[in-house]
Amino acid sequence: MKYPKSYLDEIKQRIKVSDIVSSKVKLKKRGKEFIGLSPFKNEKTPSFTVNDEKEFYHCFSTGEHGNIFDFVIKMENLSFGEAVKLLAKKAGMREFTFSKQDIVFENKKKKIQEIFTFFFKHCHELIKTKYINSFYEYLIKRGIQKETINLFEIGYCENNSEVLNKLKRNNFSDEEILETGLFFKKENNNQIIPRFYNRVIFPIKNYYNDYIGCGGRILDNTKFAKYINTPETLLYKKGENLFNYNLSRKLFGKYEDIFLVEGYMDVINFYDKGVENVAGILGTAITVPQIKLAWKNFKNIIICFDGDISGQTASYRAAEKIFINTIPGKNAYIIQLQDNLDPDDFIKKYGPNGLRDLAESKIKISDYIFKYHSREIYSGDPNELAFFEKKLISLCNEIIDTELRKFYKSYFKNKIFNEIIRSKKYKKLSNELKVSNIKLSMPENEIREISFLNILIHYPQFSERKIEEISQLDLLTQNLNLFKDYFVKLLSSGQYYTKEILLSQLKGKYPETMDKIENSSFNKMMLNKFNENDFDKVFIEQLKLISKLKMKQKLKTIENKLIDSMDNKTLEDLRNAKKHNIS
Repeated sequence: MKYPKSYLDEIKQRIKVSDIVSSKVKLKKRGKEFIGLSPFKNEKTPSFTVNDEKEFYHCFSTGEHGNIFDFVIKMENLSFGEAVKLLAKKAGMREFTFSKQDIVFENKKKKIQEIFTFFFKHCHELIKTKYINSFYEYLIKRGIQKETINLFEIGYCENNSEVLNKLKRNNFSDEEILETGLFFKKENNNQIIPRFYNRVIFPIKNYYNDYIGCGGRILDNTKFAKYINTPETLLYKKGENLFNYNLSRKLFGKYEDIFLVEGYMDVINFYDKGVENVAGILGTAITVPQIKLAWKNFKNIIICFDGDISGQTASYRAAEKIFINTIPGKNAYIIQLQDNLDPDDFIKKYGPNGLRDLAESKIKISDYIFKYHSREIYSGDPNELAFFEKKLISLCNEIIDTELRKFYKSYFKNKIFNEIIRSKKYKKLSNELKVSNIKLSMPENEIREISFLNILIHYPQFSERKIEEISQLDLLTQNLNLFKDYFVKLLSSGQYYTKEILLSQLKGKYPETMDKIENSSFNKMMLNKFNENDFDKVFIEQLKLISKLKMKQKLKTIENKLIDSMDNKTLEDLRNAKKHNIS
């Protein structure tokens, strides 16, 4: 029996040819390819090449040519089936056993693909006919060309059962229709409803150009969410795919860079204006699989998110995630859009030339991270600089590649000396740092917690809406819990009339804590920039970060306990902790 194409494609997507070949052949990078001595013949001059983008190897001296499966078959003397099993295991995939369950699974995927094709064709035809003077015209007025609308198969989903009835007449079952994620069942009456009704829709395809899901945008001003996506399904894993990568990946020979943006319209407008090497992260924070996927076909990732505060925060989070997953030979950069513009607006206003000009000033993610944290340095105080260095080194310790980890530590230390200490002529400070080897008195969790409290106390009008969540918050730094409880008491009792009075009351009751908050918070420069929406986003982010720190502390406690007592209960606690991603 034959393995399903989708199963083999997924293995090839997850594993690079060079990863497999390098276990047998010493490879050197040469342009877009790797070269090495042929494993099929004794030779002194390299004639063996590997191309990850094209997913093949070629030996010029023997004529041997193939993909990862062919290489494993030849080198390990295996059958095709054995090679597939071996590579599937390396890719972290389940073994395909040709069992009844596997066959049912593959047949389901085929059916879902057929439903996607039918649904998207129906909606695309609707927008070009029935809605040509409304939603189609809207897209044209947004500056999108007809050819682009056709290429991306943009459509419109109606609020009726027409497409559902057509699918049923074509012998698709309710279960198959629901498994696509394009429809959902109402709880009160079990009626099947189109998920994207009254929305312009954007079909999503995977690396190999198969439909996997859909995004939808509402165009009128209603209470509904502006964008929605297909939920996680049999085919759709948003953190493992990039919107438009099925098209942009084919341009690897033309470009070394891939622009990563956030929204569907950002991608479509970039492509429409001639910037084809672009992909979208599907409305989620960037993930490791997305980073690896982008680097699979391109040398450089260029992050281009919105220019507002939320976009800047998302850019930093992306930079941090990419930084710790950096691999030798691959780079990543940030470009910052001014005037709160999003990529969609920027490309329409300045065009591809404007984007290219802006890309000339792109910032390498390591420098972006350095710059992001250095904003909080107000003086040459040794404690302040030591904390700055500690944050950078702590981040370096998370880098997966051990060689890069070592070099980035040295890079940041040199950068601190050259760009901050020496450039500001802190001669006395430099000597103090060398002599005293200053260490920080405050742990990371305390800095994080006082910085969070700093935001809360400076925006009491927004904190009042979160009073229940704040009161239930259990901070790691115990004396800060007393401060937090008093702050909640002031908020709930109305014992203040202005922010200034509130801060004065807090300082009178807890002068030492307020002194720490005023002098050691890392977000002092941001305090005058928050609106209510920004506050809500930062509030959620900070809760997650504090929760993560508590989880790390819990795991560390368990591991320390294991050193003293290797008992079964502690081992079970450790397994449960790691199972819940506490590490």
